[in-house]
Amino acid sequence: PDALLYRGLALADLSRSQEAAETLAKASERLSADEVQKQLQIVHAQHRIGELVAARITLGRVRSHNTEIPEVARLQSMLDMSFAHLSDPVKP
Repeated sequence: PDALLYRGLALADLSRSQEAAETLAKASERLSADEVQKQLQIVHAQHRIGELVAARITLGRVRSHNTEIPEVARLQSMLDMSFAHLSDPVKP
């Protein structure tokens, strides 16, 4: 899973979003929920490339086991704001 993580992060940095999304999703599925920092790296990258649903799924894996970590709550708020922004009507 570590190789997938690093490959996905590199693809995201190279703006190869589709490949990054697929690779990061696989990495998240294969990593343990206990590997919090790696999972959070995936959430950040998924958010950066616009994969908000995938980021929320990844964060859900972490949140169910690590509710006391402040970064988890911060990322949840960030994702909530991103989703809220998408639902706002466009103003002329």
